[in-house]
Amino acid sequence: MSLRHGKAPASPRLHRALAISTGAAGGPFGLASLPIELPISTVLGAAGGAVVNHAFMDHFQTLARGHVTIRRLGRKYGSDEVKKNHNLAYHSEILK
Repeated sequence: MSLRHGKAPASPRLHRALAISTGAAGGPFGLASLPIELPISTVLGAAGGAVVNHAFMDHFQTLARGHVTIRRLGRKYGSDEVKKNHNLAYHSEILK
């Protein structure tokens, strides 16, 4: 047994439970079952990274959609008109 970062490795029962549960969940999706030796930190890190990536992607796609909409309105009606209406809406009760 090796020590990693000064801590004892996780229990083999935990690794086995994780491998069994992820293998069962992965079966319908055509994924190979995970080896029992897979460290839990790897799985948690990958899952956490996927969640953060999804959140950032969703956020920036929403910003891009708004940016493109404002640019299109600026081309259609003129940037001064769009700025005037934006300021009017921003300082009124519409956005509050």
